[in-house]
Amino acid sequence: MVFLFLLNTRLKLLLALDSQVFVTPSGKYGLAIDCKDQDLAIHQQLDDQVSIAGIYFQLGWIYKDWGKYQQAINYYQQSRELYQQLGKDSYVAGQWSWLAVCYREWGKYEQAIECENQDLAIRQQLDDQVSIAAAYYQLGRIYKDWGKYEQAVNYHQQSRDFYQKLGKGKDVASQWYNLAGCYREWGKYERAIECENQDLAISQQLDNQVDVALAYYQLGRIYQDWGKYQQAVDYYQQSRDIYQQLGKDSNVANKLLWLGDCYRQWGKYEQAVNYYQQSRELYQKLGKDKNVASQWYNLAGCYREWGKYKRAIECENKDLAIRQRLDDRVNIADAYYQLGRIYKDWGKYGQAINYYQQSRDLYQQLGKEINVANQWYWLGNSYKEWGKYERAIECQNQCLVIRQQSYDQVRIALAYYQLGRIYKDWGKYKQAINYYQQSRDLYQELDKEKDVADLWYWLAVCYRECGKHERAIECENQDLAIRQKLDDQVNIADAYYQLGKIYKDWGKYEQAINYYQQSRELYQQLDCNESVARCYRQLASCQCLLAKKTSNSTEISNLLIQAEENIRQAININTTGEYKENLAYDYTTLGLLYSENLRLLPSDDTSNQEKVDIFEENYHRGLTYLDELGQTVEKAKESLDLARAYLEVEPLENLNCSEEIAQECLQVFQEYNRRKLQASALKLLGEIYLKRTQQNQSNAEAVATQFLAESLQIYQDLDLQEKAAEVEQLMHPS
Repeated sequence: MVFLFLLNTRLKLLLALDSQVFVTPSGKYGLAIDCKDQDLAIHQQLDDQVSIAGIYFQLGWIYKDWGKYQQAINYYQQSRELYQQLGKDSYVAGQWSWLAVCYREWGKYEQAIECENQDLAIRQQLDDQVSIAAAYYQLGRIYKDWGKYEQAVNYHQQSRDFYQKLGKGKDVASQWYNLAGCYREWGKYERAIECENQDLAISQQLDNQVDVALAYYQLGRIYQDWGKYQQAVDYYQQSRDIYQQLGKDSNVANKLLWLGDCYRQWGKYEQAVNYYQQSRELYQKLGKDKNVASQWYNLAGCYREWGKYKRAIECENKDLAIRQRLDDRVNIADAYYQLGRIYKDWGKYGQAINYYQQSRDLYQQLGKEINVANQWYWLGNSYKEWGKYERAIECQNQCLVIRQQSYDQVRIALAYYQLGRIYKDWGKYKQAINYYQQSRDLYQELDKEKDVADLWYWLAVCYRECGKHERAIECENQDLAIRQKLDDQVNIADAYYQLGKIYKDWGKYEQAINYYQQSRELYQQLDCNESVARCYRQLASCQCLLAKKTSNSTEISNLLIQAEENIRQAININTTGEYKENLAYDYTTLGLLYSENLRLLPSDDTSNQEKVDIFEENYHRGLTYLDELGQTVEKAKESLDLARAYLEVEPLENLNCSEEIAQECLQVFQEYNRRKLQASALKLLGEIYLKRTQQNQSNAEAVATQFLAESLQIYQDLDLQEKAAEVEQLMHPS
């Protein structure tokens, strides 16, 4: 009777487990554990050792999916040890494999390799050819996640070759798929396409429509990472259409997600939002709460990048609420991170830091060291933008220590890069260059060409900002050469844009215009409208600056006409795309354009006041946008140009207004520790008082000298020789 009671209870539990345990993606982990514990208790009473070992494995699986890796490992080990006692070698090997999966997901790659090698050794003793091939795949997967792509490719190839000998076409195709994914992450896109086409060909021969759809998805991923967005969209749509024909709604929802992701990366936020919403609604119909939450997360990221911060917060709080209801602690930590990103981009650094700290602390409790390091990284980033550079360095060094302990070379290189960013913004260019070079050299050792190119780009930025323009050009040409070799069209356009910025800062406006035009034309071919608009604005800015250097009035007039055409083009694109941050700079640039027009007009021209009104209206509109976006430093930076216009343009001249704006800017730059900008504001204040000296204002010369001396000292401290020379010329005109 007792046995029959236990058997009936077991059957009831199996029904419960069928609806709870192996639908853990719904997030009902606690209930799944309760059911399994009851199952375990019954089998312990029955002394059913084989089933007890199986239940330990299932408990491990649940805890792994729950992100509770230590508990998962404990159960996997208990399962393995019991199978060992029972002499079931194949099952022992299986538990070594699951331990490897667990350690891999936990980011503990060395332990993962050790466990998988134990699995492989047993499979080889048993001469279990299929499982040997699977073990090679698993080793490839670990090395890929570890960023060690050469080893990963080697193991995936061994796995593929084994499956080929065994005549397992479907598994051969899977290894081509995995090789494609590996090459994609490695940045070797052409090789990735070749591998994925091999996968696609086999899947089509086998008439395996599910795998054909998966192959189209992988091709979409490769083209998206390559910056070839239209091809990516085409493949994602083909994948989605097959899944739709097969009635696989969950896969359809996933492809809608990827279409959203592709449009977001493309800067087409309206389309991105549309696809994310479609994905979320379909997941909602399917009752997949975790996936619904993920789409709220993606929507939040999209709105953040679009500059719609309030909407982003609303979406992220929806994500967080679902995660908390599901007790999904890993993704609760991720939600806190996303809230931190939104507040950081909004310029609300205190709130951002609070959320990053909550995220870090929760990851710490979960033993997820890689994610802990990530949050130290983002804390460093927030402190950097807040101008708290010493605190930023402390946080980034915490990140670096964890990366070094885990021997995570890719992320060590990333930490060096971030240290370079902090020192650059701090105006400590030598230290910045040193860290950028360390990052570049490490990426070079890892054969990550795309990242090497990125570091050449950042070295160019650093040399540009410290006034070493020839060195900046050399570095940017290194970046461009790699991009051209990789056929990385988006970043080729970006390299042209960067060359334009270097020549613009160097005062070589005609060369700058040439590069901005090349950049714009390529972005137009790629249908990257937001970037096209940026190029139009930079062209307008360069044409205004060139007009200031030109003496021929006809040429000046033509340049300003072209500049207005370009800035109007930028405004049209940014208005259509609702790119609010871009519009802010468009309107300040349009304001400056009108100030240049005012220079040309005689002081008694009847249209002067109208143009003054247009100048002020556009400028203040741009500054209002920056204010709404929380861009305090950028607003001050743009305001400094406004103050200069009130000093230099005769119909606008208002020294009191110019000084008031410059003083406000100086205060912001001091608060946010922007020393180069501080020096610029002090220089402008010095120039204002030099103008007052010409008007015989008492004590003006002494005040001018004080401001200029302070400016000079900062430029000298920053080793900005050209800027220092400009100030010295003002102090001691020949």
